Amino acid sequence: MGDDIVLQKAVTLVLQNREDFVAILFYASWCPFSKIFRTDFQKLSSFFPTIDHFSFEESRIKPRMLSRYGVRAYPTLFLVNSTVRVRYHGSRTMNSLAMFYKDVTGMNPVSLDAISLERMEETANIIENNEKTEQEYSLFLFARSPDRLLHQDTCLALASSFVLLRLLCFLLPKINACVKQAWRMQLHELKRLFPSLS
Repeated sequence: MGDDIVLQKAVTLVLQNREDFVAILFYASWCPFSKIFRTDFQKLSSFFPTIDHFSFEESRIKPRMLSRYGVRAYPTLFLVNSTVRVRYHGSRTMNSLAMFYKDVTGMNPVSLDAISLERMEETANIIENNEKTEQEYSLFLFARSPDRLLHQDTCLALASSFVLLRLLCFLLPKINACVKQAWRMQLHELKRLFPSLS
């Protein structure tokens, strides 16, 4: 995972090694497709070890850099060398991604033995479990603290407040009418019991 400086280093690497390809992934931590794609991207780095792989989380990159690369959705994958920048537009399966790499770079994926594949799956599972635990933990804190709700999801907090206020505006006149009616009935009952109050 990198930021603007690492992205500049990746571009410099491309310019220095004119024939070599670099894989660049732009992803968003909030996007479920990005989470799946990141684990596949790590697997691709094992299948294509001669290609340098860089991943960038959208909140760590300046918007002008994202627009320069034409990133409008997440995840976005590019294969780049000094003469060409190819964006991936296929399905998110490993076979499709491997074919994309092969078509653009002309390289075949390295065949991995069963132990390497098993180790790669374990790494992907560990990363996935860590992300799930982190997400559950953040959701738990979010549920406990309204202050955190306001900071993390301002739009949701404002929408909830709006709905509650509209509900209050709708119900308040009816509640007021019921209270007045009950008060009148109580006064009428008191006057009936104690005629001297009139």
